[in-house]
Amino acid sequence: KAGQEADPLLSGRHWLHASNLYSIAAYPHIKGDELAEQAQALANRAYEEAAQRLPGSLRELEFTIPGGSPITGFLHMPKGEGPFPTVLMCGGLDSLQTDYYNLYENYFSPLGIAMLTIDMPSIGFSSKWTLNQDTSLL
Repeated sequence: KAGQEADPLLSGRHWLHASNLYSIAAYPHIKGDELAEQAQALANRAYEEAAQRLPGSLRELEFTIPGGSPITGFLHMPKGEGPFPTVLMCGGLDSLQTDYYNLYENYFSPLGIAMLTIDMPSIGFSSKWTLNQDTSLL
């Protein structure tokens, strides 16, 4: 449906909906669950497609963490010239950073606030990190 929609905004909404459904299918995000990993990859791809069509702009950022793999975050920026005040949202065991777009669109963006999202260790884009007592450094 998303690929067939001519209106970019509606297409973006369909892609966002697909991303959310794939994210639900990937739950509970257990490492080694091949079907969940496939669903998560599809959720990420759909989110990237949505971001190209929805208002504002999205930048994918990588943060280098000493002693480990980089962390991937998404910086959502409202229209206009920055700098923008920015809220940091971290995904949890039951949510991914891609789940926060509606919060950004409905509450932060209208106020000119940017949103930076990251996933917790072992989940989503932070799946390279093992969740243990030392990952609080993230």
